[in-house]
Amino acid sequence: EIDADAIRIADDNAEKNGVEMKNYLPDIDSLDDEALSVVLRAMQRKRNKGIETLPSDLNGQVYDLCAANILARPLVGLAPVLASLVKSGGKIGLSGVLSVQAESVVEAYTEFFDDVKVA
Repeated sequence: EIDADAIRIADDNAEKNGVEMKNYLPDIDSLDDEALSVVLRAMQRKRNKGIETLPSDLNGQVYDLCAANILARPLVGLAPVLASLVKSGGKIGLSGVLSVQAESVVEAYTEFFDDVKVA
């Protein structure tokens, strides 16, 4: 997640619901220029104190599944980053994509995943 507000809200909701879950900003080295700018600004804001970047032991092909609900343009730009976090044979679920944008998102992820389709 590159939106610090979303991280704070997700952490608060997890706590309120008794779910043990921690959300992180992505590793800075993995970001394109646009996402890097957003994350660096977020890290500088006092209200975001305590939000951490993804620890190295969680940064790699360690996940069976990845879900992302963001706009098409960031999804396309983050394709290599998201794919690098999913184990070989893992799954990815993407949403927030308009039908006219679906082709570009599918194209971006076909390099990394088998059977990419719009449902």
